[in-house]
Amino acid sequence: MAASTWPHWELQLLHAAGLPTTGNRPSASFYGTINWLADWNLYEKPSCDRNPLNTSRRAAGSTACKKLPGGKTARNYASRDSSAQAFAEQLNLTDYPHIREALGTGDPNGYPDRLGLAGDLAKWGAIQYANVINAAAMPQTSPPSSGADKQQSNVSGAWTYLHRVLANEGTATIRELEASAAALRRIERRLERV
Repeated sequence: MAASTWPHWELQLLHAAGLPTTGNRPSASFYGTINWLADWNLYEKPSCDRNPLNTSRRAAGSTACKKLPGGKTARNYASRDSSAQAFAEQLNLTDYPHIREALGTGDPNGYPDRLGLAGDLAKWGAIQYANVINAAAMPQTSPPSSGADKQQSNVSGAWTYLHRVLANEGTATIRELEASAAALRRIERRLERV
């Protein structure tokens, strides 16, 4: 069994997809595409041969490895090149516009639509990293006053529902995610008025 990663796999995947390779500086661990892919890999803990991000795109010589949330199946790839090509092909599908745009900026952590990005990651099957991105997108609020406890509970329930949808139905549409995000923003604005 081959390892899921190899030296400089991040560069190979980014080059195959025609994306910038930024942020390979130890002092900037949260900046850039290289570090962002490395973080994704750490959260997902892939176990498929030559497949650092649990890519599910079929390629010549690839075999099924493990089921992912949302019904996709991560693949074992016959070579590093076929893995990189499958990543590029999967990323260029219309299913993952936010991942593609975020990486294209050179600074995915600075990408403004964190909920859209988390939704794309969930569709990919990367639920752990989607949850990390979701947590970063959640507004930091002070504890509610006693009059706002019910509204705070609604916000918590909305986030719980969103996480459940992402975990169980990774193929949720972007429109559904955007509608949920808009509802959460409305609730947040109401909480700020209390």
